[in-house]
Amino acid sequence: MLVRREGLEELAPGVRGTPGLLAEAIERRMARFTADRVVERLWRKDATLWPGDPQAIAGRLGWLDAAVAMRERAAHLSRLGRDARRDGFERVVLVGMGGSSLFAEVLSLACGTGPEGLPLTVLDTTVPGAVAAALGKHLDRTLFVLASKSGGTIEVEALHRCITGLLPAKDRGERFVAITDPGTPLDRLALAQGFRAVFTNPADIGGRFSALSLFGLVPAGLLGLDVAQLVASGAEMADICRAAPAQNPAAWLAAFVGEGALAGRDKLTLRATPALAPLGRWIEQLVAESTGKGGRGVLPVDDEPPRRPEEYAPDRLFVGLRLAGEPECDFDALAAEGHSVLELTLTDCAALGGEVMRWALATALAGTVLEVNPFDEPDVTAGKERTARLLRQVGEEGALPAPAPVAESQGVSLWADGGLHVQSRHPRDWLAAHFARAVEGDYVALLPYLDPTPAHVATVASMRETLLEATGCATTVGWGPRFQHSTGQHFCGGPNTGVFLIVTADDARDLAVPGAGHGLATLKQAQALGQLATLHERRRRAVRVHLAGDVEKGLELLSRWLMEGTTVPPP
Repeated sequence: MLVRREGLEELAPGVRGTPGLLAEAIERRMARFTADRVVERLWRKDATLWPGDPQAIAGRLGWLDAAVAMRERAAHLSRLGRDARRDGFERVVLVGMGGSSLFAEVLSLACGTGPEGLPLTVLDTTVPGAVAAALGKHLDRTLFVLASKSGGTIEVEALHRCITGLLPAKDRGERFVAITDPGTPLDRLALAQGFRAVFTNPADIGGRFSALSLFGLVPAGLLGLDVAQLVASGAEMADICRAAPAQNPAAWLAAFVGEGALAGRDKLTLRATPALAPLGRWIEQLVAESTGKGGRGVLPVDDEPPRRPEEYAPDRLFVGLRLAGEPECDFDALAAEGHSVLELTLTDCAALGGEVMRWALATALAGTVLEVNPFDEPDVTAGKERTARLLRQVGEEGALPAPAPVAESQGVSLWADGGLHVQSRHPRDWLAAHFARAVEGDYVALLPYLDPTPAHVATVASMRETLLEATGCATTVGWGPRFQHSTGQHFCGGPNTGVFLIVTADDARDLAVPGAGHGLATLKQAQALGQLATLHERRRRAVRVHLAGDVEKGLELLSRWLMEGTTVPPP
């Protein structure tokens, strides 16, 4: 019997909500979870739960045991920040992409720095200005952590070369720590160059499921957080989620998200109270990259400006994230309008360990609902290969390809997919026609390959709000190239419901990548061109604009054109 409380229902331990129109579908799914012994089989690591190569899937299930396995290392990891401070370090810069770095960023932003820890900055961009800003001026007092499961991530390798070129040769190795799988190129490099430490993670843990492995816990220790509490929280949630589906928080979340997507409610709109806002970006990459493939998937919508309940289209699903003591997510009005909502409450920062375990389990179970393999990322791999080919072309021909734009004005150039035709040479008219293609059930994605300065973030947020109001569609923002390691999989492999705008710009300065034959500016541009080509290859509606000269002025001009173009009928 469900107990009504403050307009929502107690569904499972730590889960309140109103399933709404999904109630019957969720009930049937819970019955199927029970009949098929899905929870039991998950904990047995039964790879046949999902489509795909069982052997490959079995090699990606080590995260199920990570919280328990890391208990014996927690005390040592908790001392990392203190030891680094003792040796004269004042800050940490973690170089990584996607799942290898995002939980570290969540911990840094949501929990801060402990008394014996070091402030930590995540460097997950190839935009030269953003890299320079993250590196700062005091490299002699900075500890660099290179995080890469494969040990060959192109961004990590390039940034390592850039940083090494800025450090004195005599003590380069002592400035670096590596987190990687055993036997990778990074593992071998770290040993050869005498890195301060090399943390080899279990090879059967995939990047986006690695929060409670060394990829998340080494940064936690450097921040001076209590690693034992984090892993204890994760282990406790794991135990709770061994329960039968009806009492299982992860099974409820999986059925809610999975059945929502099957019913067309595939825009998972996250509402977080301020302390937990950073968790949204980690959930975004986990869910999008795990489910967005084979024409199916769930698109998390993080940090979107709120709308009135009646203004949301029926493709929305709402999950609230709340830290105890903060004001509750105001979901009663959404529920009254007929929307399906869940609210998850965390007791404190240490409970993030349990929360990432809940979401990892729920995402794996949602894969069984959607009949997708949550543990591969085929379209991300394709994008990486395309970038590598473009960089080889730079080496052979001296430059990236430069096709003529279809529209150009005031330093703004535009390229479009073959399905868009406009009798105009002005980018404003092409943008208007492009976003006029968005219909109910679609989403709009803004993908800037820019330095996320406060000014740029504010302008992009204004553009997002303009497009939200103009199209009525869900909106998302992905800063390049980091999104290519997360939502990029959904953009290319999920449902063909995205309307994309890629924004690139000239760089005021470049940073050399020693030994590569190009700088970061070229790498960034190759990644943007590779992403655009991959979207077009998959017949996605995607436009790219390039801003020459002053980026802030170009971005403001683009924002104005979007506002003008979406308030009048397109040509």
